[in-house]
Amino acid sequence: MKIIKNFIKKLYIRYIFIKGCQRETKDLKKRKKQFSNINLTEEQIKSVDELWLKNYGKKISKEWHRLYTSYNGQFNEKYFPEIFLTTNLLNKLNPSPARNYLDDKSLLSAYLYDLEDECRIPKNYVYNCNDYFYDKNGIITLKKTIEILYNIGESVIKPSSDTSSGKNVRILNVENGIDSISNEHIEEILKKYGKNFVVQEKIKPHKDFAKLYPTAINTVRINSYICDGKVYIAPIALRLGRNNSYVDNSHAGGIAVGVTSEGKLMKYAFSQDGEKFDKHPNTNIVFENYQLPKIKEMIEFTKKNHYRFLHMGIVAWDLTVDENNNIVVIEANITAPSLWFPQYCTGEAFFGENTEKMIKMLNNKQDFK
Repeated sequence: MKIIKNFIKKLYIRYIFIKGCQRETKDLKKRKKQFSNINLTEEQIKSVDELWLKNYGKKISKEWHRLYTSYNGQFNEKYFPEIFLTTNLLNKLNPSPARNYLDDKSLLSAYLYDLEDECRIPKNYVYNCNDYFYDKNGIITLKKTIEILYNIGESVIKPSSDTSSGKNVRILNVENGIDSISNEHIEEILKKYGKNFVVQEKIKPHKDFAKLYPTAINTVRINSYICDGKVYIAPIALRLGRNNSYVDNSHAGGIAVGVTSEGKLMKYAFSQDGEKFDKHPNTNIVFENYQLPKIKEMIEFTKKNHYRFLHMGIVAWDLTVDENNNIVVIEANITAPSLWFPQYCTGEAFFGENTEKMIKMLNNKQDFK
């Protein structure tokens, strides 16, 4: 029986690996035109080959390096290809199945419950876990849920897992049981979401975030990760909505711009498709040297509180600042901590000084714990 279980486990691991490779390869193919005119020099190719041969034992495709370079024009031999994170390294940094449980968005307040003086977390009005409804006091009925939301006003509803790319995130404005945005009754909306979702307050952003683009929250992505028992911070990016969208994710049409550790925006923002902007296309605010509030405090906060996500080696924090100058933790992502856009926004390698150590981790055969 043990032999059979191990065999099935190996088959599953292989299946996940193949599907992941297929997904990333397909995504890269879609962007071929974007980097078709980017040709690396012999010296640049050699630097990538030397890095990976030394630490991984084999050469890798340079297409990811060409893709990242196509955005910002900056080559960096230490760029870490997304495919190696999603199909390999993530399983070692954030082992399954722990990451699937800890990623539940309705649990965020439980992880950070005692940090009222350091941050704010969007208030959960109600949430659904495995088809049971809850409020802050415990399990409630569907009828009670509808009563709570009947005149809730502006709020946000989203799945409690897999909210990458802003998928199924909706803004609501509920009065007398009707969402004025969609003209749907709140019960209809709840039925559409089925189970495993959360309804929470809509944050009003700080004026310096709203000035850039007022329709979306606009979140700072800070990735914290552990290497040799120490927490490090990857390159930082600000995600911005555009064209009347209320989500800021790149996959959903948003744009992203690099942020320095002092909180200043870099010169250009980019869309996923490689569009380049020196100012916001809707508000005309120039990006270069635009000062964001609380970035240093956000960096210290994420480094200090990474440990709260036990077992997790990498956490992708989405943060903003509210109208009262409080740091707000919108989400903490551990199933899909994308490293592609922080790299192409900044021209910096995601793992920086730890790149060689992370490449060496790819050879660790214990993919799933």
